[in-house]
Amino acid sequence: MVQDWLADKSEHTQKSYFATLQQFLGLIGNKPLRAIAKSDIRMFLDHCLHERANASDTVNKKLAALKSLFRH
Repeated sequence: MVQDWLADKSEHTQKSYFATLQQFLGLIGNKPLRAIAKSDIRMFLDHCLHERANASDTVNKKLAALKSLFRH
């Protein structure tokens, strides 16, 4: 599934989106993708903003990556 999702993206986007996915899954644990709720995504974005001190632009890019995955 992940390979299909990333296949049509540039190399830079693939690396960025994959890194975001790894961070997200690392935070939420072994939860199946189908069981992920909006609250999990909000928790991740909050973690990025407050714990990791990511800039708003960075957090928005992470959100775009997750939206892309869940729309795939």
